[in-house]
Amino acid sequence: MDADTLEELSERLDAQAALLEIMGGETIDVDLHRETAVALREALVEIRRLRSDVNLYIQKCNALEVTLAEIEHLRTDAPALAQELAMIEPLKSDVDLRGGEVGRRRSKWILRLRKSLQFGQGTI
Repeated sequence: MDADTLEELSERLDAQAALLEIMGGETIDVDLHRETAVALREALVEIRRLRSDVNLYIQKCNALEVTLAEIEHLRTDAPALAQELAMIEPLKSDVDLRGGEVGRRRSKWILRLRKSLQFGQGTI
């Protein structure tokens, strides 16, 4: 049932309760209409809260799917990165012997590559 329909029904029940009261209807009928209207309004509040929670849940699920796809992509790239690291390792020692800024930049790059390999292989 649509929330607008419930809201309209709640308003009609309030109106009927007012009419019954004006017409001198029984107190039980008036109270029953008012209590039903209040219960419907409370239900509407809960429905809207649950819809909001569902939307948030859907957004989180979508973000997790993207993250899982990225992790899978990193895992499939891990063997190629390991080969590249093996090829770079001898060059690293040559650059380190020369020293300077190039050696420091390469060392940082190799550390990042190793971390990404560990993550891709599930060791982190």
